[in-house]
Amino acid sequence: MIKLQDYVSRYEEDLSEYSSKFVRLKKRRWQAIVNTLEQRGSRLKNIEIAKRKTALKQSFLDKLFLSQIQWASTTISERSFVQSSYYTDPRLRGLLQRFPDSFFVMYRPVMRFEKTEVELEVLLLTPSMIFCIAFLNGAEEAVYIGSSSHFWRNAVNADDKVLNPLISANRMSTVVKRIFKNHKVDLPIQRTVISENSYIDYPEGQSDVLFIDKHDYESWLRKLKAPRLPVKRMQMLGAKALLDSCKTVAIKRTT
Repeated sequence: MIKLQDYVSRYEEDLSEYSSKFVRLKKRRWQAIVNTLEQRGSRLKNIEIAKRKTALKQSFLDKLFLSQIQWASTTISERSFVQSSYYTDPRLRGLLQRFPDSFFVMYRPVMRFEKTEVELEVLLLTPSMIFCIAFLNGAEEAVYIGSSSHFWRNAVNADDKVLNPLISANRMSTVVKRIFKNHKVDLPIQRTVISENSYIDYPEGQSDVLFIDKHDYESWLRKLKAPRLPVKRMQMLGAKALLDSCKTVAIKRTT
């Protein structure tokens, strides 16, 4: 995670250095855990080692999540005050724990845009493109009818309506496109609407928008991670341009 809301981020100081440093830190910590487990291997059966490694992996990722928030809210000389809700945010935790290290996440970044400030939802920079992700926050298992209206309604319960997520996706795309143009960044922009817990019925949906609902969310994640591509130059340029356009609120550190 290279940016969290309007908090100071060490990635703003040197994106290449700190992204590489974090990957090395992550590998070193995990290898230390694996080495300790293997040293006890003579007293454990292989199946028990595998089970313990799985349990330890989740515990390791949960602790790493705290470090990711710290890296996205402090530098050597400054710090920002993090909302407590981010430490228990399941969506943020899920994004950071399920994407490979070559992906950059910007979570609710506040961008300076045309003499104003705009808070976006999620920007996901992969080696090959950037996803401008808007989430549909609907009821579990509900089916929402997509349209150009300001609200989308539940197909079963007409009283249940959610804000049209395309409004947010379009806003993010507009902001990113302008910033990329100003910084000569050539990285494809994909408007994306995601509903992790419900379904989307939009037969007349826009062909250039990616709609991901509960039916194909897991398969989309697997497909996205499959290539295992390294960080690319244009991806770095795009991330740097976006970071330079972000608002940051911080104070000097005293400790």
